[in-house]
Amino acid sequence: MSTGTLKDQFVTSIVQNLPPVNDECMGFWIKNPTLLQKALKKILSISKKKNSLPNFTTFCILNLGTGFESVEDFCTAMCEKGICVSNCGKMMLKKLVPKFFKQSMEIELIEVSDFELGFEHGAVVGEVYARAKRHGLALCPPEVGPQLLLQYKNLRHDCSLLIAMKPVVVPNGPLSIFLVKRTEFGDLRLTSSSGDSKMFYDASYRWVFCIPKPNGTKSVA
Repeated sequence: MSTGTLKDQFVTSIVQNLPPVNDECMGFWIKNPTLLQKALKKILSISKKKNSLPNFTTFCILNLGTGFESVEDFCTAMCEKGICVSNCGKMMLKKLVPKFFKQSMEIELIEVSDFELGFEHGAVVGEVYARAKRHGLALCPPEVGPQLLLQYKNLRHDCSLLIAMKPVVVPNGPLSIFLVKRTEFGDLRLTSSSGDSKMFYDASYRWVFCIPKPNGTKSVA
């Protein structure tokens, strides 16, 4: 189909589907073609919204640097709350806890899916991170993984959230990121998933990113 034919069909479709318009209204638009063009441009640009910035809303604000100084501190706190930590989760904590915040910090989190970032059929980790960065989001400090389970009370049943973070090398395992989940039975778990930049996740997977502060993460101490 040629462009001219398609354009003719489009114009015909507009004419056929015009709502009732009186003579005064038609006269106004005839005399003001520039305004008509702007009005049509605004109406017909709906298709662009598909790749526009998603309406991100904060789903959680966490405090980091809450006084846990060792893997044992975190595991004890999570055990007391009935949170199960996988073996890989424990290995990640062992490597990461020394890098956790030493002072209390506040961080604002966003939950978003591959689909909401514009990937209708999913994407690899590298693409997800790059798209989120373009939308003004940032990777989470790794401490978000365990602290999300300790502090956030409204995690949905049968929900898994990938923590967008710099991946960690674990012994005899892949590059890993934290995965937090509540099973269909309500059990809370801290485990891991692949953080390799070429790892593919389908459009249904949900990620946790943070909103960077203009002057860094806000202290709440």
